[in-house]
Amino acid sequence: MVSTRAALLFGPGQDFKIETLEIDEPRTGEVLIDVRACGLCHSDEHARTGGVPGSP
Repeated sequence: MVSTRAALLFGPGQDFKIETLEIDEPRTGEVLIDVRACGLCHSDEHARTGGVPGSP
């Protein structure tokens, strides 16, 4: 297993939670990428506030 951190959203109006997740090792034909930095885009914020069509 490989550990990774993720920004999780459990529902509209809630804050993102940074949690550590365990994922499977890469399988044949897959690669593991070491991500050093990332960000959230504006559509992620719309999902958090419920502003995306089809979101609760």
